[in-house]
Amino acid sequence: HNALTNPVVSRVLLVTLIYMAGFSGMESTFGLWAEARYGWGAREVGLSFMAVGVVSVFCQSLVTGRMARRFGESRVLAGGCLLFGLGLVGQVLSPVAWGVPIMMAMGAFGMAMTMPNISALISRSTPSDEQGAMLGLNMAASSGARIFGPIIAGAIFSGVGHDWPFLIGALLTVPAAVMAINAGRAFTARQAAAA
Repeated sequence: HNALTNPVVSRVLLVTLIYMAGFSGMESTFGLWAEARYGWGAREVGLSFMAVGVVSVFCQSLVTGRMARRFGESRVLAGGCLLFGLGLVGQVLSPVAWGVPIMMAMGAFGMAMTMPNISALISRSTPSDEQGAMLGLNMAASSGARIFGPIIAGAIFSGVGHDWPFLIGALLTVPAAVMAINAGRAFTARQAAAA
């Protein structure tokens, strides 16, 4: 109930649900997509995800916090969602196989900007005695997206087309970014009302 009545947390939970559905859909179909499109096996797929991990560590360690301090959590969150979406589109549009890890790295940069800022917005907009519950609810939303995202993406991959889980995932980043901006506005309004 507290999450639904909190205008920041409710919007951020929607960001998590929408964004993670798109991410988990890509993650679960990437190996099949790369095999169908480029004949990749486990080695190439593994190296691509290794690049994602390296970029994520770099971004979260050195970039995300600085950007959040300069531009605000909600703007960086929105930008991260959109950058991830551009990475998905770039993977589909890449005319050469070596372009895919580059696009994945760009998407990973966006991914690394999302989750820390989601957690920051939730913790900054809830009382200290409710933060654990709200962050747990966010993890539940993420887990739900990780359950249903791959199921839906697999059906889309086999029934509609190989590129469509990526394109739909990219499309989902737009409402996620809008929700992130709205969460930031709600956070600013709450701070102004409390002052």
